[in-house]
Amino acid sequence: MAIDPETGAVLGFVVAGGLAALLMLLVRQFINLAPTVPDEQSWVRLRLEVPTPPAAHPAAESLDRSLEQLTLGAGLNWHPLVSFLFIACSGTLAGGLVFLRWDDPLAAGLGAISGMSAACVVFIVLRDRRRRKLRDQLPTTAEMLARAVRAGESIEQALLSIAQRTPAPLGAELGRAVRQVSLGLPVATALRVLGSRSRIVDLQLFAAALVVHRQTGGQLAVALDRMAAMLRARARYRQRIRSVTASGRLATLFTAAAGPLLIAYFMYDEKYAHSLFYTDGGRMWLAVSAGLELVGLIWVASLLRIET
Repeated sequence: MAIDPETGAVLGFVVAGGLAALLMLLVRQFINLAPTVPDEQSWVRLRLEVPTPPAAHPAAESLDRSLEQLTLGAGLNWHPLVSFLFIACSGTLAGGLVFLRWDDPLAAGLGAISGMSAACVVFIVLRDRRRRKLRDQLPTTAEMLARAVRAGESIEQALLSIAQRTPAPLGAELGRAVRQVSLGLPVATALRVLGSRSRIVDLQLFAAALVVHRQTGGQLAVALDRMAAMLRARARYRQRIRSVTASGRLATLFTAAAGPLLIAYFMYDEKYAHSLFYTDGGRMWLAVSAGLELVGLIWVASLLRIET
């Protein structure tokens, strides 16, 4: 399966361009050669209860907001356009490399989908890892806040001192809320933004307790001690659920990897690759098997998902 020189040159240019764009994005974000969007402005804009005009393109606005939530949830202060370009460049690079190797549009399409999916998986893994760290830090932070309140500090002073002593990512989240308050945002609104930005039930409960105390008063130190005990109980519950479902999650991982590994093996054998990619029956069964595996993975993932 030879590639003519013109097609090879075009594909080489596409692959090189995708790789160059991907490298430029990485350099821009991790070496900070250009300023990023301020993180306070993005989430305050998303969560403040102010009337906003209807979007001219609802689908584009929904995609923009989903990408912003995904990247900020992963701890990356990227603009949604940068996240979209990262995913698109990953798909272009993977699809171009597959087409250069096997000279097949269907295989290139599958490679592009796999590349974009891999980029999305990277964001999801970073987001889940960050959420676990936030949940692990919350009980200790609630206890520290209770001790600070007992010592006579206000909520603003206690949050500032704890944000300076708490490591990332929770320290960064609390520091962001403190900066928003110093810029004139009401404390209750900053706390609501903190809970909405994280999308973690534990942190939302923590923020809600502080908001209720801010509005109604009461013994905040006692409430925070009870909150810390409840958060530790929820953490023990999650650990037990994860241990019970470990075998199921491992089986799901092997099932998800079996299909792509078999396809990769068949693509190295000319006979199998021709039957799979160059016949109508092979393409039909390839599409059916990919769809069924995707449905099965989504179903199993929904069964094993832990609501936190």
